[in-house]
Amino acid sequence: QFGPEQAKIKYAQVCNVVQASVGQHVRHSMDHLELAANMAVKCTLPASSSSTPSLLNKDIHYDLRERGGRDETEMDEAEERVRRVEELLRNQASIQEASHQQVQED
Repeated sequence: QFGPEQAKIKYAQVCNVVQASVGQHVRHSMDHLELAANMAVKCTLPASSSSTPSLLNKDIHYDLRERGGRDETEMDEAEERVRRVEELLRNQASIQEASHQQVQED
């Protein structure tokens, strides 16, 4: 319905009904996904004294987020963030799959 330029404007435009823009909702959702993905990576890092994954401090603090990033107003920035988090999740899935296979072999 909209061309690319109009879509970029609509992405950043605050809706009067919900008092937020599509971009703000995307940023909010990506904050949660990125925090969870980073925690998954953190939990699979080896502990400093052994080769078992660190099990300490698994709390995710969703309120500790930065608001007002460029991904709220710029669709290109949001798309790049989605790609970064997707890559992080794909890498994490590969690590977990390899770890699972190694456990089965042992």
